[in-house]
Amino acid sequence: MNKFTTIPRIPTDSDQLTNEENRNIDHLPGSYGWPVFGNTFKLLSDPKTALNEFHAKYGNVIRTDALFQRAVLLLGPDANELIMLDKDKNFSSRLGWEKILGKLFHNGLMLRDFEDHRAHRRIMNSAFKPEALKNYMETMNPVIGSGIQHWHDKKDFRFYTEIKKINA
Repeated sequence: MNKFTTIPRIPTDSDQLTNEENRNIDHLPGSYGWPVFGNTFKLLSDPKTALNEFHAKYGNVIRTDALFQRAVLLLGPDANELIMLDKDKNFSSRLGWEKILGKLFHNGLMLRDFEDHRAHRRIMNSAFKPEALKNYMETMNPVIGSGIQHWHDKKDFRFYTEIKKINA
């Protein structure tokens, strides 16, 4: 049983969107890369070089396949402004990341859209102010230190299992 309560989502315009596969993007410049894996290895091993190569070859709008899904990369300051401000609510973070992060960060901030994201970001802002972080670190450092103290002794080390024990 999870001892943490998940704050419910605020209904948003993105709730009406479907998470259909992006199969019809062949008209955009770019490359899907290798069969099955696409450009995943290239993007994970050296993202800066990969993106620079894609940009030089294809421009600011690029189709690709990474992390087992087709995607469109929008590069440059104008694209960043368009996506980050998203005044017209064209881009759903939830639909873009849920397949990859949904099970790990159920209803996490990155998986929320529009009004829902803004409301939860405001709630979380106070937790990341210098004084709050200082108090958190003073409390958690001894707990973390104690929790990892015997990690080097373990022959069969499972990171996820061990990290979960620290705050259990």
